[in-house]
Amino acid sequence: MWMRIYFVLAFVPVLVSSLAATDEIQDADPSQSGYLDNHNLHPNTVGSAIFGMLWKNTYGNKERWYAKPLVYTPPGASQLVFIASSQNVIRTLDAVNGTLLNSRTVQPPFLQKDIGCTDIPDYIGVIGTPIIDPNTNTAYFFSKGYKNGAASGGLANGIYQFYGIDVQTLQDRPGFPILIDGHFADNDPARYFVGGTVLQRPSLAMVNGVVLGGFGGHCDLFNYTGMVVAVSTTPGVGVTSIFAMESSPGAPPVQGDLLVEKGGKAGIWQGGMGLAVDGNRIFLATGNGQGHANGDVGASGRTPLSTLDEVVGSFSVSAQGKITLNDYFEPYEYISMDAGDRDLGSSGVTLLDPTAYIMNANNLGGFKQGPGGTDNVIQTITAQGTVFAGVGSYPLEGGILWISDPSLGLQAFNAVPVNGVLQPIPLPATGGLNKFQRPAFGDGRLYTTDSNGNIMCLGSPVALPLNCTDPIDFQDVTIGTSATRTVDCKALIPITKINGCTTGNSNWKCDNSTLPQGALAQGATFSFPVTWDLTTAVVQDVPQASFGKVIPGVESTSLNIITTNGIPKYSTVLPVSLTGRVVSQNAFMTITPTEIDLGGIVIGSAGAPSGLTASFILSNVGAQPLSILGTAWSNTINGNVQWTNITNGDLGNGFTSTQFPKTGDAIESGASLTVSVKFLASVTGTYNSFVEFWTTGGAEYIILSGSASTAPVANISVSTIEGGWDFQSPLIMDFGNVLDGTTQSKSIRICNEGGSALAITKSKPPVGTELLAPNALVDLHEGQFIDVNNCALGQVSIVAAPLGVNRADHTVSDIWILNTDDVTFGVHDVAITANIVTQQVGPLLANGSSQYTYLGCYWDGGGRLFSKAQSSAQNENGWCQRQCLAGGYRFAGTEYHTECWCGNTPPTYLRYTDESLKKCAWSCPGDVTQPCGGDGTFISVFYDRTRYTPGPDSIPGAPPVSSSISSSSTTSQTSSVSSSSFSLPSVSNSLSSTLTSSILTPTSTKLSITPTQTGPAIVRTIGAYSYAGCYTESTKGRALSLKSFADDTMTVELCASTCTGYIWFGIEYRRECFCGNSLTAGSNITDESTCSMTCKGNPLQMCGGSSRLTIYNNLTAIVVSSPSQSSSIS
Repeated sequence: MWMRIYFVLAFVPVLVSSLAATDEIQDADPSQSGYLDNHNLHPNTVGSAIFGMLWKNTYGNKERWYAKPLVYTPPGASQLVFIASSQNVIRTLDAVNGTLLNSRTVQPPFLQKDIGCTDIPDYIGVIGTPIIDPNTNTAYFFSKGYKNGAASGGLANGIYQFYGIDVQTLQDRPGFPILIDGHFADNDPARYFVGGTVLQRPSLAMVNGVVLGGFGGHCDLFNYTGMVVAVSTTPGVGVTSIFAMESSPGAPPVQGDLLVEKGGKAGIWQGGMGLAVDGNRIFLATGNGQGHANGDVGASGRTPLSTLDEVVGSFSVSAQGKITLNDYFEPYEYISMDAGDRDLGSSGVTLLDPTAYIMNANNLGGFKQGPGGTDNVIQTITAQGTVFAGVGSYPLEGGILWISDPSLGLQAFNAVPVNGVLQPIPLPATGGLNKFQRPAFGDGRLYTTDSNGNIMCLGSPVALPLNCTDPIDFQDVTIGTSATRTVDCKALIPITKINGCTTGNSNWKCDNSTLPQGALAQGATFSFPVTWDLTTAVVQDVPQASFGKVIPGVESTSLNIITTNGIPKYSTVLPVSLTGRVVSQNAFMTITPTEIDLGGIVIGSAGAPSGLTASFILSNVGAQPLSILGTAWSNTINGNVQWTNITNGDLGNGFTSTQFPKTGDAIESGASLTVSVKFLASVTGTYNSFVEFWTTGGAEYIILSGSASTAPVANISVSTIEGGWDFQSPLIMDFGNVLDGTTQSKSIRICNEGGSALAITKSKPPVGTELLAPNALVDLHEGQFIDVNNCALGQVSIVAAPLGVNRADHTVSDIWILNTDDVTFGVHDVAITANIVTQQVGPLLANGSSQYTYLGCYWDGGGRLFSKAQSSAQNENGWCQRQCLAGGYRFAGTEYHTECWCGNTPPTYLRYTDESLKKCAWSCPGDVTQPCGGDGTFISVFYDRTRYTPGPDSIPGAPPVSSSISSSSTTSQTSSVSSSSFSLPSVSNSLSSTLTSSILTPTSTKLSITPTQTGPAIVRTIGAYSYAGCYTESTKGRALSLKSFADDTMTVELCASTCTGYIWFGIEYRRECFCGNSLTAGSNITDESTCSMTCKGNPLQMCGGSSRLTIYNNLTAIVVSSPSQSSSIS
């Protein structure tokens, strides 16, 4: 396959294979690029007077169209429009005039009241856009209804049927419809399709003789799983494949209760966009889900993933219609996106959080496969807001960009911007369109639907009866005079009669008596006059007059010529544009703008003495010079107005001008004068001044306004567990212990107690995986204003990844940096911290922590790791550990759900299996939230930490057996020990230290090391961290991947500060800092001479090398296993 660049999905224009070049038999094009070059719509035509509303149809009460219209030319017939509604009514219309050709209700629709979700009101029938197969003249679509064709029945009785119908007769093809309900997913036979809980929203696609539809949920309610369903177009075959986006083992276990939201979710809705197709591959995007099988460990997109939430997936469709996963991309912040309900799949081609990803179609990027554990995509573009629209690509240098706006209606722009700005193309008003729409195109026409249930056709009449001069430009016409222009026309067809002419403005006049009388032959020509009559027009309104006020400047209207044609289906109205410029005989003054709001002054601020400035323009659009007769200002223009003459630039009430025109000043015809205004105030309040000009070109006034108030006053606090607010300084948001697999949230609050709106000038929220601001682009964002006596909140969440039982605690911490324009506020660093803990099972130490700690997942085939075996239908890790402890064993392992194994020999690192492979993912029967090994060859191993310390013999890349990490909850009793010596591998410089052990209950030891630096290049200790050696990067990505930072001022101290709260940090390539709580497998200690680069910010310190890290760890968390052993490090 070729190398292509994809903007979330593949963008490669593919011509629609249809019976007519201008047909559109599916939503947009197969690749969903939105590039359509075959519909005879030129920008000059679309923006002209001959392009307009051709017809507009309304049908049933409360009937809506979410499925987009399709345009198709059946064999031997004219072009038609196929539409399908939310009431399960399908229709065909004449594409030219909108005449109803055929109609059918396929089944009673599902009722919205049965689900409670109001995203789609009243009725839910055909929602996803159908697809037409031109080879068989068949339209295919999914329809939602009730069992046995009932008109109601509740959630449990909802079903989906797949229809194949003849496009012209609308009758079912043999073998259709097909019931989808009850079919099981290929990739998880325990999951099956339940029509009541799901919604078929995306437009359909067709590959290898099967039609594919994506299914999501209703407002994310109920027990549903996102699915792709493939149905054969061959009669009698039916459903060929269903692929579930959430499957075992990573997805939540299947539950029978439809109301319990434990189906895994990961719905496919895409804002109605279609599944993109490239050959036998389809591309789709999913929304938020409940399964996080990847956790926070990087994974290749080519490695199967059972929980496809927040992903872009590439699937292949076999010749037999089977769906398989080829590749996927999952944003590294997918867990936080789930927590914040930010759907990656809100569009088929864009991100809800709001970010768009550009990736290689043949290698989507996997999960955390980029530098520093980021996204392995070609480019990331962050939008300014959330995105619910389909992106269009345009490879050429012209054309039209179409936008369907729910409020403004259909909008069009020239595809190539001018000076960075898209130039609008005028369109007739359509009113607000239905959400998630894209117009469908035919031959010189387009079709769309609005929120009131109307089907509309816009276009240029392809059969015009006349060709007339257009536009007619009257150029300059002076008030009090008139001008006449001639319209020349030629008959394009035989015309029975010219019925008359009309204009859109009474000042433009045409006389029916000047039009041809009687019939016109094809090719006949005629001319008639049109007059722009300003003889009775005046600049001022005249009481009791039948004519009104005319303002100098450009005006336009339309001239409509009405015909009776000798040939049917030709337009009976021909519009001609009329334009010209009104000119006053005398001087005429205009003021632009007529009102200026100079804004507000914050009294006491640094900018207050300078005031606020603005300007307005005095123009003379008349034919004679304009003279200033006088100027004055007043507090009001109502009632008894008291004017104060302006003589020194004082415009009253705090407004002044140093360039104000004086009495007697003149402005020549066509000239203008810019007047600058300044506003100053020292007292709070609202200020206004009405400034009047009396001139030989009329009298007019401008309103000046401004305000003054006290400065904003900010206070900041964090929420407490009791429901109150903590104002202490410095601010600390401490979540305490948070159990893995759970989410806890608190809020930061900023209130404005001052007299002016408070602006947030700096906001740097946390964006980690487990500690994050889920609404970072909205909550307390830079540029946000907080009104007086109001508050704004910023949510902070701890989204603790599921880890498993008896794991080491780890701390997550970050800061949210905030500042405002309150000059006394200053930068606030809100410190946020949480301790992620896991469930402690089995024998417990005196401090409540588990005696047996998780070692890893190991392959147990080809000879058992442990000799002692037990089995229980209630097996779980705690029970197994108690059995092994009672037998005096150091190791306990669970396998194949029910098996418990005990032993004393450490498992070899050669059998270690990386956690990312998820080999130990089978649940324990005694506690289904715990993993109990795998499929008979993989075992979950735990060790007695009072009698064993893991090292590289059991875990690849682990530190030497001199130390291990202890639980933070462990209590200790200090004792003195003697010393001996041992060597660290591959370390050329030396450390000398004294070892102190802390006795745990029942047994454990904690090291306290105070190194003395002996070499000038390596910093041996920094705060609580100590030098650990020179390490390689991991063979599977970054050695440390939880946080990264790069800067040319990098020093060991800067990196240590950046990684506060993490157990490990490392510096690479002079300026790159990385943090983590463990070293990724494949990162190993190496020759120290390869870490030979000095720090960018301090050349006397060593900062790693090329793909080499100078590594430090926090020794306060390191323990040795025996309190009786004494040693020193040299």
